[in-house]
Amino acid sequence: MIQKAEKLRVALIAKLKQQGYVYSAAIETSLLRVPREHFADWLSLEDAYADKAFRNPLTEADSSISQPSAIAIMLESFDLKIGMNVLEIGAGTGYNAALMAHVVSDRGKITSLDIEPELIEKARSKLKNYTNIQVHIGDGALGFLPNAPYDRIVATVGFWDVPLDYLTQLKPEGKLILPLYLGGEPHDYVLVSLLAKGDHFQGYGLANLRMVQMRGINAPKTERLEFQNGSNWQGLVAEKLAISIYPAHLAPPLEAAEKHIFKPGTLTVLGPKT
Repeated sequence: MIQKAEKLRVALIAKLKQQGYVYSAAIETSLLRVPREHFADWLSLEDAYADKAFRNPLTEADSSISQPSAIAIMLESFDLKIGMNVLEIGAGTGYNAALMAHVVSDRGKITSLDIEPELIEKARSKLKNYTNIQVHIGDGALGFLPNAPYDRIVATVGFWDVPLDYLTQLKPEGKLILPLYLGGEPHDYVLVSLLAKGDHFQGYGLANLRMVQMRGINAPKTERLEFQNGSNWQGLVAEKLAISIYPAHLAPPLEAAEKHIFKPGTLTVLGPKT
């Protein structure tokens, strides 16, 4: 059984490399070392190593194990280094935290945060052998101040807005990766990569995704997405939007932008720019 799982894992990673989703040695190594089936033990090995997302039927909470190619896009864009301090919003099954923990090594730390007590309990159980991962319960929109400042913050759930607490909890030039709703279909998100630049974020779009939605005070103001097992949640790769995100009271005049894309309640998003 172990040999079969390893063969399927190697084959999946080889496919992701060929498709261009995995290109760094660190991410390839973490994907090869972390057994995805351990975090998705309700699936057959064939499904566990298919490039698809699956809902977790073992919990009443809205939880899934994400599509491997979508995970690879996020991890590669995160630019993790040994020794980094990372905050993850959305613990899920614990799989993503385990992957990041391998990259940052024992010299780094992963703090995984979730609002669902049931998910926290299950993730802690799966991650009990990882000494560099902490799993806490809390509203992800507030971040987790006790372990700040962070080199990276990654969100694995869909956001309607960018919480300003993230800006204050990131180190200067720290990076935030999250699926952000920028208009269009109600359940479509753009995975954005944002750098903390003093009093605002600057960054660009990476890919179109459909994600489990944020819970808590920053829950997206859209209807819940009916999840289909085996869904391909990754859309076409988005053009790299040149966007700047500012707290509304610090935003420059809209005339400074060539086009105003979207203005949520507390943020102004400007772009595309050249």
